[in-house]
Amino acid sequence: MEMDFYSAIESVREKIERGEKYYALLNDKPKWNQYCASLYAIEDAQCAIEAYISYEFPTDIKGKYLYIYGLLQAMFLQQDAANGISTALLGKKIDFKQEYPSLFEIREIRNDTVGHPTLRGQANCNNQAYIQIVQMSMNRHGFKYATYRAINDYKFEEKYVNLTKCIKEQSESVLSILREICVSLDDEWKQYLERFRGKEMRKLFENFDYAREKALEGGDMAEFGMGRAKTIVQSCKEALNERYGDWKNIDSFRDEIEGIDEIFMLLNEPKGMLSERINHYLTEMLFIKLGNLEKYSEEIDEEFRIE
Repeated sequence: MEMDFYSAIESVREKIERGEKYYALLNDKPKWNQYCASLYAIEDAQCAIEAYISYEFPTDIKGKYLYIYGLLQAMFLQQDAANGISTALLGKKIDFKQEYPSLFEIREIRNDTVGHPTLRGQANCNNQAYIQIVQMSMNRHGFKYATYRAINDYKFEEKYVNLTKCIKEQSESVLSILREICVSLDDEWKQYLERFRGKEMRKLFENFDYAREKALEGGDMAEFGMGRAKTIVQSCKEALNERYGDWKNIDSFRDEIEGIDEIFMLLNEPKGMLSERINHYLTEMLFIKLGNLEKYSEEIDEEFRIE
C-alpha cells in the first residue's frame, strides 16, 4: 500500500526504536531533542497546511494575510523539520537547492514575501531587494508580489506564486524525504543484524541444566555450577552491551540481572551468616532467574533472525 504522510511518520518512529541506534540516540541529548522536536514540528506544520486546504479562505484582507503568511511559514518550518530528522538520524543535512529544487523555490518565496521583504539580500550589495505582496491579487490559489532589485536598478518586477502547486510539490517532496529516511534506517538495521549473524544469545546457556544440577547438589561440584552461572551472567551483559550499548537499557534483563547480582552477593557472605537451607533456596532462585534470562535471550535471537 502507498505510504502516506502520517504512516511515514509512524514508520520513522517504529524504525528508530530498534536496537542499538535508539539507545545511542537517547544518550546523545542534542540529537535526541533535535529528533523529537523535528518529528513534532513536521506533523504540526502538516496540520497547518491541511487547515489551509480544508478551511474556508477569508474574504477580508486581514484574514488573507494571516492565511498566506501562515501557509508559507508552515511549509518552511516543515522543511526545516524534515532536515532536522535527517540530520539527527542519519547525520545528513539536506541540500534543498540541489536535491529538492521545488522545495528550495518554496523557501525562496517564503523568504522573499514573508521572511525578509523589507531587505532581501545584503545591504549595499547588488543582491539586495525589496518586496511587496500585491494585496488585491491574494486568493486561495496564489498571489502576485512586486520585487525591486538593486541589480535591476530597482525597476518594478512582478512574480506570481501558485500556492496550489507549492502545496502539491511540498507534499510530494516531504513524503519522498521521509521514505528515503525509512529506507536508510532499514539498510542500517540490516547491517546491524548482520553483525550478529551466528551470535545467538541462547548459545550462552549451554550446559545450563548441568550447572544447575551441580550447584543444587552441593559438594565439590557446586563450585563448578556457580562458576558457570557467573559466566553466563557476565556473557549476557557483554552480549547486551554489544547489541544495545548497555545491558541496563533492556528492562527485562536489567531486572533479572540486578536480582541475580544481589543473590550472588548474599551467597558470598561469610560462612555461618546464612543457613544451609537459605543458601539452597537462594541458589534455586538464582537459577530460576537464569532460566528467565535464557527465555529473554531466545526472544532476542528471534528478533535478530535474518530472513
